[in-house]
Order: sequence, then structure tokens, then C-alpha cells
Amino acid sequence: APQTNSIIAWISLLFCCPIGIFAVLRANEANACIGRGDFQGGKIYGEAAKKCAKGAIITGVVLGIVSVIGSVLNILFGTAAQVSSSYSSYS
Repeated sequence: APQTNSIIAWISLLFCCPIGIFAVLRANEANACIGRGDFQGGKIYGEAAKKCAKGAIITGVVLGIVSVIGSVLNILFGTAAQVSSSYSSYS
């Protein structure tokens, strides 16, 4: 039987929920296809689930790195404090 990639699909929810949900839906559809005896459909949906899960994990990691870099830059340079104080001086 083809792989449904359900485990990686569920794990991908921790990294990027919207894409991870799509991965879980594809994995569930792969399970349904296999249950009906449609192994070709199960393989197609299983591969789609794997691609979505990888995309969710990569997206989550990249967004996490960008967030950490932004936080470090904010701590080092205090850009948010400078911007908000300059806006308040105009009102």
C-alpha cells in the first residue's frame, strides 16, 4: 500500500497551520482512497500530503528565523520605539 504521510502531515501543523491543514486533508484523502482499494489515488494524495507538509515545515522555519532576526534587530536598534515616538510627536 502507498504511504499516506499522515504523521508528517500532523507534525507540519506545528510549523504552519494553514498549509499543515491542507497536508492533513490530503493524507486523509489518501487513507480514504486506500480504504476503497484505489492505490493509485492513495499514492497521488499521499505524495501531495508530503509536499504540503514539507512546505509547511519550511515556511514555519523560515518565518521563525525571520521573527527571531526581527526581534534581535528590534532589541539592538530599538526601531519600534523610535518610530512610535516620532509619530506621537506629530499629534
